[in-house]
Formats: sequence, C-alpha cells, structure tokens
Amino acid sequence: MKVTNRSYPFPVLRDQSDDYYSTHFIASVTNMSEDENFIYINFDFSLNNNELKELIHEKKCFYGIHLECPKTHFRKVFKTYSEKYEIKISKELLRLNVEINTFIIAAETIKDYYSDFFNFDYEGSAFDIDKGSRLAVGNLINIDIEENDEHQDASPIFIYRKSAKLNPDPIEIITNAETVIIELSPQNFKLLNNIKNNQSSFIECSIGLPIIVQLLEKFKNDSITDQNSRWTKAISAKLASLNITFEDDEPDLVNIANKIMGDALSRGLLSMKEVIFSVDNEDEGVV
Repeated sequence: MKVTNRSYPFPVLRDQSDDYYSTHFIASVTNMSEDENFIYINFDFSLNNNELKELIHEKKCFYGIHLECPKTHFRKVFKTYSEKYEIKISKELLRLNVEINTFIIAAETIKDYYSDFFNFDYEGSAFDIDKGSRLAVGNLINIDIEENDEHQDASPIFIYRKSAKLNPDPIEIITNAETVIIELSPQNFKLLNNIKNNQSSFIECSIGLPIIVQLLEKFKNDSITDQNSRWTKAISAKLASLNITFEDDEPDLVNIANKIMGDALSRGLLSMKEVIFSVDNEDEGVV
C-alpha cells in the first residue's frame, strides 16, 4: 500500500509537508531473522516531537505498522507503544517484495491537540483529533523476502481474511494470488476465529472442501491463470502424488477433493459428533 500525499484537516508530521518544522518521525528496520517457520522483523522508531511522545506514553496514540505483501495479498496492521518492536510472521504469508508503511495513530479522541513544532501558520491553534486519525506518516519501507523452495510444499492453500468492503458478501473467494484468499464478512470472520482452534476439521469440511472442488474445476477446464502460484503448485503436487489425472470426461471432483484434503469429510463429521456428544453429556450432567 503506497500512501498518497493526501490533505488533512489538521497538521500531520510527514515528509514533503511543512505542517511542522524542526521535528521528524522516522521508522527503520534494524534487523531481520528467520527460523524454520517464521520471519522476524525488528523496527526502531525515531521521534523528536515531545507532544507526540507524551501522547504515546499516555497510550492516547500508538505507532502503527501496516505491512502488506502484494504477492500473497497478506496485509495486517501491528501497533505498539514502544520505540523498538519485533514482528513475528509465518514464512508462508510473505513472498518476494513486502511494503511497510508506518504511522502514529490516535488511539482515542484527543481534544485540543497542539505542538510547539507546528508551522507558524498554525500558531495558537489547537485541533480535536478523532480516534483512528493519523498524526504522523513515516517513510515507506520495502524489504525483499528471499525465496525458499524448501518450504514450498508446506505452503497453505488457504488464507482467511476479514473483508474490508462496505457491504461484503458472507464469503468471497480470490484465486488470483499466491494462496487462495477466503474473504469473510466481519461477522463470519469473528465466528471463524472463535471456533478455529477447536473445530479446524469442521472448517476444512464445510469451507475448505467445497473450495477445493471449485479449484479442481479450474484444473479440469484448464483455466488456471497462474501455473506458478503456491496454491496451484500445491494442488498439482498432491494430484501427482495420488496419481490423479483428468482424463475422464466426468471426474468425481468431490471425491478427489476429499482425497487431497486427507478425508476432510470423515474428520469433519467426527468432529461434529464429538461436539454433539459433549453437549448431550453436559445436558445429562455427565462429568
């Protein structure tokens, strides 16, 4: 996400703006490391504005880090009140170029905001700042993630993401990315997060299985637009390991999808049986 040089109804500390003088906000990546599963990115924030520092100290503002990987469509905002911060991200979510924007963001409504570093045009002025507003915009940081083919086969086929649309559908499938993006409405995304740790098998059966069928339809019709994406490689490798081809005119895509997912259907049904049995036992007072 490239931040445009937009106009604000109040002074914002940023490059190419004269809203402030003799003060700066600079973010830098001081170190990157990795282990078998995760990438670690260390940040250092340099801020010499006393008023903004005090607001962050009082937790009325925070440092915001917007990280986005165009290749995988992964994006997330991290927040911290510390001048030094480490992000831990799964390797499978980042590939090639990663864009990082940094901000200072209001954590609550701020009344009568004033800084001694305001430009002379704002001398004597104070501003009411809404929660979520940007008070400072840092420099754009681009980092490159080295490809590691060793982990390609372990790449996830799906990534679940909360839709940012105004009136989203309950579910939307995006296949023109490195992994298949499953965008859920905010309500459904919240429900998914509530059950994902205990009901992963049910999720695979009820959501993942139909989507794999849809993806296999693309393979059968030879309508894959990017043969080099992670999800196409992962499914192709699985099909090859199972000795499955689409030579038949009417292949049983549901059965093939279930095999690819390691019999997700049986595991999903067993998971629901355990939930129902558990509820029945609670109703009967069984401990």
